[in-house]
Amino acid sequence: PDFFPDIAREELRRAAMDPEHGRLMELLGYRSMICVPITARGRVLGAMTFVIAGESRRYDQRDFELALDLARRAGQAMDNSLLFETVERGRRNAALLADASRVLASTPDVRSALREVGCLVGAQLGEMVQFVIADESGSYELFGWAAPDALDFVQRIRPLVNRLPAHAPVGVRHALSLQSVESFGEKDVVDLLARLPLSDDERALLGEVCAGITAPMVSRGKSVGAFVVRTRKKGRRYCPEEVELANDIAQRAALAISNSYLHRQATDAIQARDEFLSVASHELRTPLTALHLLVRTLQTPEGVPVPLTPEKLAIAERQILRIAKLVNQLFDLSRVTSGHLEMDLEDVDLATVVRDVAARMADEAFDAACTVAVRAPAPCVGRWDKFRLEQIVTNLLANALKYGRGKPVHLTVEDLGASARLTVRDAGIGILPEHAQRIFERFSRANPDRRYEGLGLGLYIIKQILEALGGTISVESEPGKGALFVVALIFGRKHGMIAARARRRAVSMEAAA
Repeated sequence: PDFFPDIAREELRRAAMDPEHGRLMELLGYRSMICVPITARGRVLGAMTFVIAGESRRYDQRDFELALDLARRAGQAMDNSLLFETVERGRRNAALLADASRVLASTPDVRSALREVGCLVGAQLGEMVQFVIADESGSYELFGWAAPDALDFVQRIRPLVNRLPAHAPVGVRHALSLQSVESFGEKDVVDLLARLPLSDDERALLGEVCAGITAPMVSRGKSVGAFVVRTRKKGRRYCPEEVELANDIAQRAALAISNSYLHRQATDAIQARDEFLSVASHELRTPLTALHLLVRTLQTPEGVPVPLTPEKLAIAERQILRIAKLVNQLFDLSRVTSGHLEMDLEDVDLATVVRDVAARMADEAFDAACTVAVRAPAPCVGRWDKFRLEQIVTNLLANALKYGRGKPVHLTVEDLGASARLTVRDAGIGILPEHAQRIFERFSRANPDRRYEGLGLGLYIIKQILEALGGTISVESEPGKGALFVVALIFGRKHGMIAARARRRAVSMEAAA
């Protein structure tokens, strides 16, 4: 190119961009030139230029026509080469996509599968490949592959890309925020470096990234992360076919990740079901065995009936109530699962319900060596289901007595204006932090020790009842320091009038007393 002065270069550029004719021209008075475009199917692929530097000869029309014919043949050859390259690229992409699909479908261990897919993709698209798997909490995991000569670079750049803002196309936050696949090149990186407040070392490090593709991983309408390809090869630009290939791999990886989650959930559900059946059979067998032994004591070997004493009657009643409680929990579970948990709303005073339940469970508290203190200084009336409220309070108090044997239990009812709050505090064994949310799941128990009876359904059913009533439940606990369960209930629309009437009635009763 340095052979031509600037004016000649501009003239040649205009001639090369003319797909119709090309030009036969003289520049600077002593050169004869032919410049013809190389075209194929209406596209300019390049140009052919012929130059005579001396004045001994000038190109004529026959030379020009020959140049046009040569350019036409060159265009056909280049077009054939491009078509072959396109077909070959499509074949390679299809083979890579098939291999990636096979690997992702071959094992439930999605993390090892992603690493293997990263190795396959890296050999064709770029020396750095990552799968960023995000969860609902906002945290993420990185799985992928890097070429041996890029391992050190990946280790050095990872802390930097992890903290880049969401508008930086090479950062993790940007990858997780994408709605569609995108690619970038060297110019995009240069523009980014000019906008970011980086140190010289960070700028130099980030500047080594020359091109990349980022594709969101979406499965069943939900984002599960992003697929990232990066390269340090100068001048590398990803073509549309490669961008589409990366997007296809991202979607297959997203489906594999989603299937892995479903597989784990199904496995956990089966394990929980098996544990539940084991616990349920044990819990039902215990009272039935006690009843069977009691029946055998009611007759002699000769078949003579034995009088039923009050003590034996109390034992029988206790075991029957225990069986009834287990059966009722299973019945409630069935209604919750089928969506048939109905509410019979009426005006209910939560304070009265708590006092009544505590009085009714006085014998259980005595057996557990627990003192039960109820603090409900004023009526707390709302539109609720009385039977379900009693069920909530009974279950929470029973839990407190079971896990806090020998320690005091405190129940408090408060009117917070827009809502009512019930707290149940015990000073028992407490709950491990990792179990604090799990105890509200089906078949989950805070302590798997068989000494603590139960099906692992009580708190789950309470949570479902509260959700139906528009309420919530939470727990605060430390191992060895007891547990505090907090129930929040939204008042019904008539609460203001009902609560005021209840308070006036309470004041009148105190005055009369």
